[in-house]
Amino acid sequence: MKQLAEDIRSGQLKKVYLLFGDEPFLIRSFKWQLKAAAVGEDTMNLQVFSGKKIDPQDVIAAADTMPMFADRRFVLVENSGWFKKEGKAVADYLPEMPETTMLVFAETDVDKRSALYKQVANLGYAAELRKQTPATLETWAAGILAKSGKKITREAASDFVDRVGDDMFRLRNELDKLISYLGDREVVTREDLDAVCVPQVTGRVFDMVGAISRRDRRMAMELYAELLSLREPPMRIISLIGRQYQQLLICMDEAGRTADPNQIAKVLGVKPFVVQKLRQVGRGYSRADLENALDACVRAETSIKNGNMRDRTAAELLILELSAKA
Repeated sequence: MKQLAEDIRSGQLKKVYLLFGDEPFLIRSFKWQLKAAAVGEDTMNLQVFSGKKIDPQDVIAAADTMPMFADRRFVLVENSGWFKKEGKAVADYLPEMPETTMLVFAETDVDKRSALYKQVANLGYAAELRKQTPATLETWAAGILAKSGKKITREAASDFVDRVGDDMFRLRNELDKLISYLGDREVVTREDLDAVCVPQVTGRVFDMVGAISRRDRRMAMELYAELLSLREPPMRIISLIGRQYQQLLICMDEAGRTADPNQIAKVLGVKPFVVQKLRQVGRGYSRADLENALDACVRAETSIKNGNMRDRTAAELLILELSAKA
């Protein structure tokens, strides 16, 4: 990512780039930054191809076309699938592509052993854009706020990321709402976060597991309904419930080795305050309870995958089953 930023800043652009990874926000951001650096607002020398049915010869023809009234032509290819198969024709062409063309691939599925990947890495730059760490997201959020003349403490920035999650599209949306809400005020407070920020999905799942541990079926089902209203697929909800029970089990095991919440937090990859929350919820469970809950999550997922049960039915029955056993 640093190489991309430096290329854009310096204007020393390579003729071919590959943007891929599990962070779509960064892929989208960098593809348009590269476009702006290459051709600015010029649409005459911009051509975009998208999808699995692209004809490689059409892309080659576009890349071979000389720019009109400009120094460079920008060709963008998205989600072609060529880094898994059928990319050889383009791989063979790249060494002969005119220096006046910049070709950018934005892909979700990449095989680093493919001929096209190796050719891009050799002639240009392949950038794997991964999910960012909480610390990096906190710094990024503070930077966006600073550009709008707003300030946020490190503690509040950490709270912001914990509330919203690591989805950068969602984080950016919440930052825009926060900036508008502040108006002329400069400093972000926890009260502002309470008023503006939508709690992250995992936070609702955590609350759901807490409700299940208290045998509060009504609250657990209300939280489930909220997740559905946020368009969370039932299968993902089941997976997140299972992940929460896995964390509770690890927390219980680690607590037998150390009383230091910071050490437990490192093992789990969470903030220390999350460990305190896990301990509170975990008091309602024995080790056998947690293992049985995990088994129930696996059974629910298997019943959906095997076609034995609809996803919503499986998720609802799981919540009812776990509430009864808590």
